[in-house]
Amino acid sequence: MRTSLIGITVSCSFWAFSAAAQTPTFTAASFVNAASMVSGTIAPGMLVNITGSNLGDPSFFRSCSGSTPIPTICFGISVLVNGAATPVLYNSASQVTFQAPFNISGGTATIQVTSNLSGRTISSGVVNVPVAATAPGLYTISGAGTGTGYYSSEGGLIASISQPVPPGTVVVLFGTGFGATSPTVAAGTLGPNTAAAAVASVTMTINNQSVPVTFAGLEPGNLAGAVVGYDEVVFTVP
Repeated sequence: MRTSLIGITVSCSFWAFSAAAQTPTFTAASFVNAASMVSGTIAPGMLVNITGSNLGDPSFFRSCSGSTPIPTICFGISVLVNGAATPVLYNSASQVTFQAPFNISGGTATIQVTSNLSGRTISSGVVNVPVAATAPGLYTISGAGTGTGYYSSEGGLIASISQPVPPGTVVVLFGTGFGATSPTVAAGTLGPNTAAAAVASVTMTINNQSVPVTFAGLEPGNLAGAVVGYDEVVFTVP
């Protein structure tokens, strides 16, 4: 009876090992801006989601976003951008989220996912993705890139459309993909407590009306709940 139980345990472990040993697989079309969920280009400092197969732990959603700097190996999973490991915030079997390095440039970058879940390193194929100076996207309450924006106002975080923002209110919209900053910031770290402004010129419209932007760049690291890779745009509701 004990031998039978041991046999069952070993068998289960074997199947878990086999599942973990699968090769990570994804395509260039599976890259999206982590805020807007729009596919296409990646930009310096942008948070990027990759969807595919065997990208992370087959049984659990893993998070490495709780400490800074964000590690380049998150529960056995690494993402290589142009051959260099970059911060990995989350992984699961079907998705991995990483931050693009701030020093990427040129028209394309190579991406490769490596897994050490089985005790040996298994690497995906190398995939080429387009690179742009900026690829801005805004976070939404739904997490799907559409609907009510994920934003804060002078009254604090707004989490419901039932809490409208009156004219004249200072509002902060959160996003990612605003590109390089001044001063420069290392990937995987929070923005400085003082402003790290986007190098690119950031404009915005509300109901097709141009609205002056007070600030655009990385979210200050001293704010409660600050997240690595989050950009923000500050404006006053007209």
